[in-house]
Amino acid sequence: MNVRLTQQFEIAFWDLVTQSLSQSRLVRYFVYHFYHLFHQQPPEKLILTFAWVGAAGFFTGAVLGALLILLQWGMK
Repeated sequence: MNVRLTQQFEIAFWDLVTQSLSQSRLVRYFVYHFYHLFHQQPPEKLILTFAWVGAAGFFTGAVLGALLILLQWGMK
């Protein structure tokens, strides 16, 4: 097989990630529950879930950004 080195690294990376995710209990838990959420819950519950996940992501990003700014400011 005549493939560029970067493609070989990419294939090896995704093989490792796929194997790690398929063996992870946490990932399997989330996949199981999100599958049931999308296929068995009313749309209101789905919208509420998306709102909570979006808010959690927003606040996590805001807190991490503030921490990085504080760390950079403290290092000067």
